[in-house]
Amino acid sequence: DGTVIRRNINITFRTGDYNTAKQVLESLKNCEYKCLLRDINLSADKGGLLTSNQVDVNLQVTFYEAVTDEAESAGLQSYTDEGIN
Repeated sequence: DGTVIRRNINITFRTGDYNTAKQVLESLKNCEYKCLLRDINLSADKGGLLTSNQVDVNLQVTFYEAVTDEAESAGLQSYTDEGIN
């Protein structure tokens, strides 16, 4: 209906262990902004994820925002059935 903005971002980070990676993902999931975490990929160089001392994480996050007059005046394009205004 044109009242929501989606912001897609890719996040890549490295942690010292699986539990820290899990905590970061939980913090993202529970942040104050509405978001969807997807395509989460965890990998470890040596050993398994639970025993490695280096875990790499890659994911996509979509944040959702309500459109306001201030957002439109900040240079965001508005969409109609006819296309971009």
